[in-house]
Amino acid sequence: MKLQSQPTVKTILFSAFFLLSTISTSAQEVVQAPSSPEKIVQFKNGNLYGFRGFISEKVYVAAKFEKLDKEYSNFMEAQLNGKKGFINGRGETLVPFEFDRLKKPFPSIPKDKRTPNNHFSWFLAQKDGKWGGVDSTGKWVVPPKWSSAEFVNDTVAMFVLEDLVRVESPSENKSKEPTPAVGIQTTAPSGQAYFFQTADAWSWASEDFYRSNLLIKIEKNGKTGVINHRGKVVAPVKYDQLLWCTLDGYVCLGNKDLQKTIYNKRGEQIAPLQLAEMQSEGRGLFWVVKDRELGKTGLIDTTGRTVMNFEFAECRLVREEDGFLSLPYIKARRLKEKLYAIYNLEGKQLTEAIYQEPHGNIIAQTLVFAPLPDNTWHLLGPDGKPVSKALTHVGVSGEVIVAQDTEGKNAFLRFDGTQLTEFLYTTAKGLRNDYQRNEFAIRIGLKDHYALIGEASKPGVPQLFIDKEGKEWVLPKQ
Repeated sequence: MKLQSQPTVKTILFSAFFLLSTISTSAQEVVQAPSSPEKIVQFKNGNLYGFRGFISEKVYVAAKFEKLDKEYSNFMEAQLNGKKGFINGRGETLVPFEFDRLKKPFPSIPKDKRTPNNHFSWFLAQKDGKWGGVDSTGKWVVPPKWSSAEFVNDTVAMFVLEDLVRVESPSENKSKEPTPAVGIQTTAPSGQAYFFQTADAWSWASEDFYRSNLLIKIEKNGKTGVINHRGKVVAPVKYDQLLWCTLDGYVCLGNKDLQKTIYNKRGEQIAPLQLAEMQSEGRGLFWVVKDRELGKTGLIDTTGRTVMNFEFAECRLVREEDGFLSLPYIKARRLKEKLYAIYNLEGKQLTEAIYQEPHGNIIAQTLVFAPLPDNTWHLLGPDGKPVSKALTHVGVSGEVIVAQDTEGKNAFLRFDGTQLTEFLYTTAKGLRNDYQRNEFAIRIGLKDHYALIGEASKPGVPQLFIDKEGKEWVLPKQ
């Protein structure tokens, strides 16, 4: 029976290797236009640009710049005498006009999650054909000696110089020796992420974790490892391939003999190099095949502790029917068995192995919809015990669960599995349309215009409605 019921990628290609640099200097706050009683617009005088009031024509920034940001703010890029710098909303110089090109950081977080102000602590600058980084006063914090440069996000930039990777921290005025690094590719994490590809290496920074989870795959002498954006080793360079990485910084590497292992972002190995196959299950668990030929499968957690012993043909998280969203339960069947038992996330067995493929619903995530071989269903609560009698149909419909018993009678249940009504309806369905709920409630005379949650029928009553308390209502006659 059928139950009813995280990517945008930007790729930038570089021809050689890259440097990832984090800056911790104090931030220059960049606000939108300074306080003004009127709209301020850009104007042109000959070939020069400035800003003035839209109505009063009061000049805020004199028209003396060859190029000028179109948006008026307290931190604008401008060009004077062929050189670029930054000015404030009064036209005063913030960063001196001595650069060929400038680049601002771009926010890595989605627009709808940003605060109104951006905070820029440094910028990329080109002088005499070489790129470096300057702070908000124009002081060099990364020396101008790089052939190209791009921002990864607000605080991290990538610099290219020949075939070397260099990690610098301008705030500490330190730099490490160039480290030869070669890579091929890496597996994309789910969700919003930015990828930066060179001819030989990949790195990624998640939009949700971009300040702390920048990982770089490196290869040396035919072996692969992982470092973070500060150059610290996450996984040593001794594996044949990098298989996947997660948004919270776990990486899986393996060898040609199919053995695999997992490291966390702190560089700690949490699984021995002896496991045949691994996948991230979610909810702090990893699915592991220990013996590929015998099919011995189990689950480990993020510390490497075995949650489910390696004695199952299959043990995975219970998920919604589409397979994406998971519930806090494990379904497992032993070798040579076809039926599943249900376990909690700590590996405690809650039921016997009597169910066919169990499913769940993320709205009613404390419940498991578990089919039996005789085509009836159990609705299981958090302790694994049935919360209702045997059912022939069950599913989420609107804001309720609709269930049918073996006698063909329907009932409404709450999302915790408790019965809202008795099994006495010929037909039953949840109300999904708020407009209809509101309209029917008004016609009935209910003060709560969204009190109705279901529509049903029973012998002698072709149409009735169920409210949040399980009470029946009928529409008044016209």
